[in-house]
Amino acid sequence: MQQPFAQTLRFTRDDGQPFPDWEEKALSDVAPLQRGFDLPNEKIEPGSVPIVYSNGILKHHNEARTNGPGVVTGRSGTIGKVHYIEEAFWPHNTSLWVALSYSPSLGQDLA
Repeated sequence: MQQPFAQTLRFTRDDGQPFPDWEEKALSDVAPLQRGFDLPNEKIEPGSVPIVYSNGILKHHNEARTNGPGVVTGRSGTIGKVHYIEEAFWPHNTSLWVALSYSPSLGQDLA
C-alpha cells in the first residue's frame, strides 16, 4: 500500500502514456474565486436563470451575471458543497464562484 506514496507505482493514461509529474499551483492561479452578487428577494424577477446560493439553486431570475459553465461553492451559510453549473447563472452573494472561461486549465481538466 505504500508504493503509491513512494512514487514507485505510476498510473498511466488509457493509451498507456504516463501522466506528467504534478505541478503545484496556488488555487487563485488555477481558479480565481470571486464573491457572488447581491440580489434582494424583492428584486428577483421571474425567469429561467438559476440563482446559485451557497447551498445550491433555490430560485430563478430573468438576468444572468455570468455565462456558464462555472463552479460555485459556499462563502457563508452552507460551506463545503460545490456546484457545477452548465448554463448562464447568477452567483448569489452567499457564494464564491469561478467561470471556467476565466480558468482555461481548470476547464480543460474537466472536459
